[in-house]
Formats: sequence, structure tokens, C-alpha cells
Amino acid sequence: MRLYKHSALKANLLQTRTLLLTLTLFYAARNVREQLKIYFRARGIRSYVYQQCPDAYVRAHSSFYTSVEVNASDPIRLSERIIYELADYVYILCVRCDSSGLPLGSTGKTTFVHAHVLDDCLHISHSTHYVKASIAHAHILETASKHTTHAAIAVLEEDTFSEFDYSGYVGSLPTAELLESLRGANWRILRLGYKPFFLIDNTVFTNILPFLPKSCGPECTCSKFHEQACMMYGRGCDMRSSDAYIIRRNALSDLRKAIETGNVIDVHAMQAISPQAFLVPQLNFQSGQSIQASRQLAETFKDICVS
Repeated sequence: MRLYKHSALKANLLQTRTLLLTLTLFYAARNVREQLKIYFRARGIRSYVYQQCPDAYVRAHSSFYTSVEVNASDPIRLSERIIYELADYVYILCVRCDSSGLPLGSTGKTTFVHAHVLDDCLHISHSTHYVKASIAHAHILETASKHTTHAAIAVLEEDTFSEFDYSGYVGSLPTAELLESLRGANWRILRLGYKPFFLIDNTVFTNILPFLPKSCGPECTCSKFHEQACMMYGRGCDMRSSDAYIIRRNALSDLRKAIETGNVIDVHAMQAISPQAFLVPQLNFQSGQSIQASRQLAETFKDICVS
């Protein structure tokens, strides 16, 4: 009987060790696969050479705009208020370049950057989406750096949006206090929209092992400097999405160079810039993606990384 129990224990230990080894190898293979995907997505960025493309930059007509003068505690327009009060100028990277549904203000300090025109000008029309998007951001950053004196610019992608029913989600936000805190903080990039990709389990175990705990590494720790904003001082946190951000002049060159070395804009390029501020809760999302899933990711990030 004792021999039988000993043999069963050894078999169980062997099975457990085999399972753990399999899981480790699987996750290691997933990480290698992800890095290879990023590498092949980024091919072509290194060949980018800046040249002016004035036809791609079309200043928005004042008739496009609607007022952002709303109650200070109204969260519906908070994203727009932050953009137009903290950014000296706004660039909207677009394909349709239609004002409907975009965060617009009454100041007329916005330029539409027509993606297809820019692609043709830079001869990258046949490149992958990731190459074209990354080069477009690099071009905007270099244009702002070389041809303007703006202290901070906002870069928005056409599919970003912030106007939906916030009731029961963010409550009443102290806009004036938040703006004052954001103005005085030492961030170089302020992320209004983001995706905590490091919290996404994109393996076959997503539904098999939903109980696996999510963790926040030191590079992703975000320290609160306001009840609705935190600062991330570490580099390398896999926070993706480049749909809505404000960047100060002292980071324009660094982010552009990070892209030009062959990095996708919202992967390694943005990860290289520190410090970055994040709005919590997240205000901007991208259309075409599940808002519920994006909210859940943002809430998980807030719960385990923000302190």
C-alpha cells in the first residue's frame, strides 16, 4: 500500500511538473511570436526620410467647430477640455477627415493630416498599416518640431472618441482641479487613450484558465498625483494605442527618433518615453473595439497598477 501511494505521488508530481513546463514553454513561445510580429510589422520604418508634405496638412475650417464651454463638472466634454487647454495645437490623423464625432473646440487650432495624401507623398502607400501609421506619427512630430514653436501638441487618430454615456462610470470629475494638476506635473506624454496590453492574455488559455492572476511589474507602476491621473516613471511598460495623446516639446525629438529606429509607434516607441501621465479612468477609446472590454482593461490597470 505504501509503495502504491509513493508511486502515485511521484506520478502526480511528474504530471504537475510537466504541466508547469508546458505552460512556461507556451508563454515563452507566445512572447517570441509577439516580438517577431512586431519586428516584421516595423520593417520599412527604418527607410523613412522626412520631407515636407504640405498638401497632406489641411487646417480645419472654423465652421467645423462646436463650443466646449460646458459645466466644469460635466465629464462628457472633459477630454476635449484637456486637449484644448493643455495643447497649443492639435493634429488629427485621418482618412475620411470628417469633423463629425471628433473632439473639436472653438479655437480653430486644428489641422487634419490626410493619411492617404501623406502616404503618396512619402511613397509608402504599399507598406503595412503599422509602418504607415508609425511614419505618419513621426512626420507629425517632426513637422511640429521643425516648423512650429508649440510647447505641446495633441495627436489624435480619426477613430478616437470620448463622447458616450459616462453615467455610472466616471461620475462627476473636478475638471478645474484636474487641469491644474496636469499643467503642473512633469509628464512628457499625457495619454488620454491607452490599452494595457500586458494585461491581455492572447493565448489559448484565455478561457481555459481565467483565474490566473494579473500582475503589474515595476515598469508599469503608476503613481497618483491627482485622483483622476497618475504618473508612470518606468520605461518598457506595454501600454499600447496611439489614438489620443498630448506630447510636450521636450519629447518630440525622442519619440520621433524612437520610431525612426524601426519601432511601431504604440509599442516600443512610446514605451521609451518617460515620464508619462495617464488619465484614470480612461476617457478616450477607439471605435471598432469593444468598449466594455476596453473599460475592463482600464479598470484592471487602475486596480493593480495605480497607487
